[in-house]
Amino acid sequence: MDSTITASIKKALLLVSIFFLFYTIYHAINTTLFLYSFIPSFGQLPESFQLPDSFTSSSFPWTLVLIQEFAGSTGIYLRVFGGIFAVSSTYLFNKNDSRYLGRLSNAVLFESLYFGLFIPSGINHIILSFSEFTFAGFNLYTGASFLLQGLILFPVLLLFSQKIKANNHISTLKWIGIAAPLYVFTMWIKHSFFWVFALSQFGSQSSSLFEIIGAINSLLTLLIASLVSLFACLPIIQKRNKINLRLVGIALILVGAYFVIYLIVMFWVPVYLSFFGLTEFWMISLLIPGLVTFLKIKE
Repeated sequence: MDSTITASIKKALLLVSIFFLFYTIYHAINTTLFLYSFIPSFGQLPESFQLPDSFTSSSFPWTLVLIQEFAGSTGIYLRVFGGIFAVSSTYLFNKNDSRYLGRLSNAVLFESLYFGLFIPSGINHIILSFSEFTFAGFNLYTGASFLLQGLILFPVLLLFSQKIKANNHISTLKWIGIAAPLYVFTMWIKHSFFWVFALSQFGSQSSSLFEIIGAINSLLTLLIASLVSLFACLPIIQKRNKINLRLVGIALILVGAYFVIYLIVMFWVPVYLSFFGLTEFWMISLLIPGLVTFLKIKE
């Protein structure tokens, strides 16, 4: 590959990591504000939640809520450290410093812990949605989304971080090929479940053009991106050491395009705006390496 193309891709990855770090800080700030109001009022929820008497009179559901919020908040703070390591790794990568692998391993490790801490929330939502304590704040869709994200990405990213640390080039490439499509597929699970539960439930009854576009985007764009990334990565999964970088570029463009479309739709369908903060909107920055790779790679 031409050295100028390599340099462009490295700079693009640095920009992505910076965007990711700012995203994690944004979520950490929001979490801190939430905990500041949540902890003093623990045991009480606003009347708008319409809690059943069984919920307010029992310590069991409150214990589950406490475990859920503690696990989720811990994961969000840990992800900030992952963002710091990601920026450090891509910076060293741009400097051709081999220490970038160790920083990358740490970044992936913290990302795995972030998703692993989704599992208590998923279990909590599923248990409470089928119990006498259930109310609108807990539902099967959210529980399934959290649980699937945790069960898929926690072990995969944890193993990937260990493979990076082992500094085996072939093995690392193979696990990039495994982890990348699964990561995108899991993002599809997360964002399609938003639509299936939240957006479809709270949207208007009539379907406008932008609601249809939003639905198609939610259900298909990231799914197609995960399939494209899988086809692109199959050669390195099979240890053939050859990858179609233009396909990688297309996959990255599709991921970024999902969030561009989401941004456009949310100005016309207000309910999308309500859930924007829960989306992985840092991934819009993947358009940068996607376009660089697709436009500059000839073969």
